[in-house]
Amino acid sequence: FVDHGPNREMPSPTANPAQLTNAPATLYPKYEAAIAGKKHIVMKAGDTLKIDDLQLLAVNSDAQVTPKPAAGAGKPTPGCDAVVPNAAGNGGEENDRSLGILFSYGKARIVSLGDTTWNMETKLVCPRNVLGKVDLMFADNHGTGNASSPLLLGAVQPTLVAFANGVTKGADPDTLDRARAASGVKALWQVHFNTRAGDKNTEADHIANIEGGPDAMHALQFAVVTSGEISVTNPRTGKTTAYPKAN
Repeated sequence: FVDHGPNREMPSPTANPAQLTNAPATLYPKYEAAIAGKKHIVMKAGDTLKIDDLQLLAVNSDAQVTPKPAAGAGKPTPGCDAVVPNAAGNGGEENDRSLGILFSYGKARIVSLGDTTWNMETKLVCPRNVLGKVDLMFADNHGTGNASSPLLLGAVQPTLVAFANGVTKGADPDTLDRARAASGVKALWQVHFNTRAGDKNTEADHIANIEGGPDAMHALQFAVVTSGEISVTNPRTGKTTAYPKAN
């Protein structure tokens, strides 16, 4: 079990019973009980793990950023002098304490920042880009409007952006627009059609679960090889699309 350490998000004094039931402070002790006696690793920013040929770098963890850039990264990011904080905030103390991972597998680079949001993203790429360019980016915080900033997208220049979203959660229209306009992006993929995004959603063939009827609970499948090529299979359509390494 790998995480960033203990929960630090306390519920509001005015939280209602439903909010308290799902609050991190309520759920975290249950997680601790579930992993008791199991191997538990707290990854701090800059820590690494290796699983065969797959290398994991904690680029951010517990609101800290790795002091050392990933291999080949570390160049200054244009636009840092004009960066504007996101007024929407981070959506909760725990979001920006997320464990963000840069995966390296041969020439392939994948970034998954968990629920990291806009203002923490800025620390990852300003004044220098500690991530470098990537082949696949999992949109952080499910692709909500307070994440996946133009600055981050422009710095990592992903070939693919995947949205682990729900019907009404994540893959916000503005975020889809930013990802679509980002340099180097060849395709967007969504787990669900976003009922609030309308024609901002990516093309139907790139959505695992479309609107209408019950949720089929299809999961997008990504196959990554050491050359950097990534193939995406949509179980709903049975089609697989391959993308050669671009970065």
